[in-house]
Amino acid sequence: MRSPNARMQRLMRICVRDFRFTNGFTLEKMAEHLKLLPEDYEALENGEAEFSAVTLTFFLSLLSADELDAVLSRFRKKDGRPISLQTKN
Repeated sequence: MRSPNARMQRLMRICVRDFRFTNGFTLEKMAEHLKLLPEDYEALENGEAEFSAVTLTFFLSLLSADELDAVLSRFRKKDGRPISLQTKN
């Protein structure tokens, strides 16, 4: 069984690649949006590197509200656990 981090990394590779193709971005343009060198972005997309929290945030900021909800829904389905952002007092 994969860890939640491994599942998230795989899901984000798929989502980022899909986003890039849907929007017609080159590797270089996507790297620019994520504030990465093109070779670093390519390593992310190919699974040779992992997304940092900062890179993940840059990617999520590119998404519309519907796209963001779709990505989070996919993660929730894969992880199988509800995500709660409420804090306990």
